[in-house]
Amino acid sequence: MKTTGMTKAQITEHARSLQRALNTKCDQCDRLDSDLDGLSIQNRRLKMKSTKLLLAVMAVVLLAVVAVVYAATEVTVTCPVNGSIVIRPVDYIAPVPGDFDGDTDVDSVDFLTWQTGYPTASGATLGDGDADGDGDVDGLDFLIWQDNYPTDALEIWAAGTYSNDITMVWANPWVDDFFTVIPDPDFAGEAVVMFMLRAGGREEEINVTVSVE
Repeated sequence: MKTTGMTKAQITEHARSLQRALNTKCDQCDRLDSDLDGLSIQNRRLKMKSTKLLLAVMAVVLLAVVAVVYAATEVTVTCPVNGSIVIRPVDYIAPVPGDFDGDTDVDSVDFLTWQTGYPTASGATLGDGDADGDGDVDGLDFLIWQDNYPTDALEIWAAGTYSNDITMVWANPWVDDFFTVIPDPDFAGEAVVMFMLRAGGREEEINVTVSVE
């Protein structure tokens, strides 16, 4: 600091002025640090809120998926007394988009079904390759098939009845996809037959109430 020609009092006052300026700068730095700390806290809070929101959304999605995967289909069929009834569980399952032949999978056979029906301008059904139900077979139906290809076919991995008055008969549980349900003679009332079908991550439960009358 240049002091030539300055009196002692002037030097003292100049030093005090520099000190005040330094103190002002320090106060500004402290406020800036405080502001930065506040922003950091707000940023952490926003991150926490975002994380909580993401977890909440994931939980809702997971619950929806579980509800779809494990939702049970309830069906009632009528069987005559001293008679029998054939039950094909896959008949009660909503088809997978792109499954044109109703065998619960989406494969090359379904593609050939679409290819055979393409193009159809009107009057088409699911069995013709109309995946979106608008009555025609076009490129949109192919895209639906493509989006769901491949999807494995559901297979029966468990079946049973909750009543001793019902007998279930099938030739080969690993091949046949239908069951013959035979109520005991003179049994009248209701009995529930349960089927579980599974493929990959998909699982379907079907409860068939057999009404004997």
